[in-house]
Amino acid sequence: MLRINNEQDYQLAIDQIEIYIKKGFSNLSTEETNKLQTVSTMIAGYERELYPVPKPSSISEMLQLKMYELGLIHA
Repeated sequence: MLRINNEQDYQLAIDQIEIYIKKGFSNLSTEETNKLQTVSTMIAGYERELYPVPKPSSISEMLQLKMYELGLIHA
């Protein structure tokens, strides 16, 4: 699978990730680690297409987004 094209491909990719998580990251071979990275990248690309994050339309929204990304809270 070179690209996730539909929900079925997406679910298969998620299932692959879950197998690696259950095995434990420190127990993965180099080949498995490379496959995990590849599948993760494909999932991220598919999710970016399917669930795009709208760009902030004001400075206030930009600041709120950046604070969220950095884990900051308004005091």
